[in-house]
Amino acid sequence: MAALPNVGDERCFTMLTSADVLVDARGSDCHMPLMEAIGAVRSAQLGQVVAILADDSMARTEIPLWAEKSGNALLGVERRDDCDAFLIRRLHRSLSHAEDIGR
Repeated sequence: MAALPNVGDERCFTMLTSADVLVDARGSDCHMPLMEAIGAVRSAQLGQVVAILADDSMARTEIPLWAEKSGNALLGVERRDDCDAFLIRRLHRSLSHAEDIGR
């Protein structure tokens, strides 16, 4: 697996600014950034990139894990001063509720 773009990496900034959908989940309580990410990816078209901003520490684990289990591509994770930025490309054609929560 190739290393993901991280802090200060121009590739991550470029991907963030070119995302098709931006979800600002900063200030959301535990598990809500994940739920917002799932909703945005489900609404996105195949191939679109969704950027999620979250300041909840659980998002650092939950969002990448969900992206992997759901069959979508985690393109990058960037730690910022006030939050983390996650970039997910929708690859999976049909996301059922069970797939959404990783069952």
